[in-house]
Amino acid sequence: KNQGTNSDNVNNDDVETKTSGVFDDDEDTMDAEYPENTQTQQQPQTFSTEQLQSYIRYARTIDPLLPPDIQPKLVECYRKLREGDNVGQNRTAYRITVRQLEALIRLAEALARLHLDDRVRPRYVEWAYHLLKTSIVSVSMSDITFNDPGLEAMPGSGIRSKSNNNDSDSDSNDEEEDEEEDGTSRQRITYDEFENYKNLIVLFIRRQQSEIASVADVVKYVLSVSDDISSEHQLMGRRMLINRIINKMLQDSIVLEAPEEKDQEPQDEEDEDFPIEKKKIVVHPNYYV
Repeated sequence: KNQGTNSDNVNNDDVETKTSGVFDDDEDTMDAEYPENTQTQQQPQTFSTEQLQSYIRYARTIDPLLPPDIQPKLVECYRKLREGDNVGQNRTAYRITVRQLEALIRLAEALARLHLDDRVRPRYVEWAYHLLKTSIVSVSMSDITFNDPGLEAMPGSGIRSKSNNNDSDSDSNDEEEDEEEDGTSRQRITYDEFENYKNLIVLFIRRQQSEIASVADVVKYVLSVSDDISSEHQLMGRRMLINRIINKMLQDSIVLEAPEEKDQEPQDEEDEDFPIEKKKIVVHPNYYV
């Protein structure tokens, strides 16, 4: 049904002659007929532009069948693509969705047409999987660096003096800290760590009855679920980091500052070192985790 009367079309006998020996119809394996595997010294056959155009026109007329027994192979390859896509905790690749499954099927069908095959075979699906796998672009997200003046530069803040008294414990802090020329510290975390902190904060706020939480409560919660703090210096550094993360979330409109209440409880003297903890925040209504 795929043969036409146009003189440009390739004769079916010629097609079978050209494609026979490349694949074994009984076994789903590829015969070694590539130049590096062949045992003959024959020169590769060359084709004219007109022959190639005729071949392509004929291949386009083929509508390969997608048999039911190919579905397990499609599921296997799609599952491997999903497993290799570490989106969520580690956003280093584009999300693998149903579109990639459709692309996998289309590529397998195109490979069948390329080999003038009337049905999609497991080897075509495997090749399509490798094509998709190598074509997925990896997107490395840069680290988040808090190089703003920071909380320790605010008037009346005692953080700088406290940090200087604990320089001996600086090696035990798990976040990278650099010293600026003005004496303020700069903290750096990975994008994945920022995402983890951000999602933890958002989920905590949305669990509140009014979906409003004070920054102080948020900081206490995040510190309570951190099990890698072993010194007072680490505790102070982590608290500063959480404050900076919340400040960035405010700048990025992930959270919004809630109106202050008239009858506000007095802050502890220690909280004066972290002015942002006096605020109350709410998650932006259009933000989704």
